[in-house]
Amino acid sequence: MQENPVFSAILERRSVRRYTSEALTKEEIEKIIEAGRYAPSAKNAQPWRFIVITKRELIAEMSRDVRKVMARILKFRFILKLFSSDLRNPANVQSLKNHATNPKDTIFFEAPVLILVVCKKDHFQEMSCACAAENMMLAAHSMGLGSCWIGYVRFLKLLAGANKKAGVPKGHNIAAAIVFGHPENGNVNAPKRKEEAGIIKWIE
Repeated sequence: MQENPVFSAILERRSVRRYTSEALTKEEIEKIIEAGRYAPSAKNAQPWRFIVITKRELIAEMSRDVRKVMARILKFRFILKLFSSDLRNPANVQSLKNHATNPKDTIFFEAPVLILVVCKKDHFQEMSCACAAENMMLAAHSMGLGSCWIGYVRFLKLLAGANKKAGVPKGHNIAAAIVFGHPENGNVNAPKRKEEAGIIKWIE
């Protein structure tokens, strides 16, 4: 039986956090975007808009902005933890400290490309954008490239002017932020899936 390349990409893809300095070509980036454009969307609204950032100075500046917000959160964490269960978890607090105090880019991993998937502020639109983001990461893997979804980008909305600096249109949210590049050590196997992260009930 012939191997299914789509299923292989799903099983093999993993988050990559170490990249070479090699840039991606415009054609490679456009191919990744095209995969995102063909994702399913609620009511076929295709709500996604893509912001492609290859200017390394801006990516580095955005990384500093994210870490700046982290430092502020840590400064006021004893008050903020009354409203956020995340800040009551010592592991989460330690993670914020590690990022906020590290001089290296531990947010975007010095990747050559950052793509923001943005949409208007609507719950269903963000779910559609998540589908687009997954398509893009799978497409990148099939091209021999690495990718990683950067959840910490959500902190940019807490810093005045940061979203505008990144080119996010007024009235839009960043639904997903993904870095792309050539993996430093090549594509390695995805970690083993957890047994408990499977079917919990089968109703027939």
